Amino acid sequence: TENRHGGGFFRKFWSKGPSAEDKQKDRIMKLKIRVKGVVKSVTRAWPPDSIMNFFETYFTEGNYFPPEFLLQCELDRIEFNDVGGSRRIKENKALVRIMFVNFILVR
Repeated sequence: TENRHGGGFFRKFWSKGPSAEDKQKDRIMKLKIRVKGVVKSVTRAWPPDSIMNFFETYFTEGNYFPPEFLLQCELDRIEFNDVGGSRRIKENKALVRIMFVNFILVR
């Protein structure tokens, strides 16, 4: 059909629509835009009290996490007491950031 209808400018009028590759590129671009928007809104707006209360509990000393809830990078950094409760999470600012971002974006 390209030879019959010509190429260049008029090709888009005769083609059957975007290729699979173009569709995939479009989906990726839309995903990038959405992720960027979510990250901007999460970092600019202060979370509501209910969310802040949840994270206050989430980072509390002596908290117990269900099996396989924590990611390996979190397990490697969290200290646990003798009975398996968390210790000193709030004192480790880097760990708090990691756990917060993982909870928002991964879980």
